[in-house]
Amino acid sequence: PGALVRANPPLFVTLESLAAAPSQKGNGTGVRHLDAYVEASKAVTGLETAPTVLLVEDDITCATVMLNFCQAVGLPCRHVRCVQDAREILSLHAKSIRVLLVDNFVGVGTDGVSVTGTQWLQELDQSHPRDTRRFVTAIVTGHIDLIGASCADLVLKKPWNPRELIAFLKQRGISITRGNQA
Repeated sequence: PGALVRANPPLFVTLESLAAAPSQKGNGTGVRHLDAYVEASKAVTGLETAPTVLLVEDDITCATVMLNFCQAVGLPCRHVRCVQDAREILSLHAKSIRVLLVDNFVGVGTDGVSVTGTQWLQELDQSHPRDTRRFVTAIVTGHIDLIGASCADLVLKKPWNPRELIAFLKQRGISITRGNQA
């Protein structure tokens, strides 16, 4: 993947292709944030494990922080960058997903449609009413003033406190299996 990134600007290399590339010690992309994302992504995702967490985030640094959090607390996580992909993952893994972590401003899907995290969570309230669904929702955003207070079960302002998210997950009966359980 390093040669691919050096040959093409990083904007033209998808995160999925970086994460799928074989890892060779000392042979990264040379871009610190990309390398950190690739390592975090490989540590917590895998096709053999159904995800407990679905992360919808288009910022690579923020996604890396969330992926590292999920790894630290033992929650299998699947990361996507847009609502279009999140809809697909949720439909495929509806029985295993217990947590949706969503940024408000996420990437535009390949269908060209721009849907914010808040809009998707409102859509989910219609298709999966809160009192009947298996998953909880948390919106993680730097723009709290742009979202409604009731759009998610939890609203975290970036930079967010991991202890607050851990307490929320425990309160909702989501098992934290390792790491900082304070």
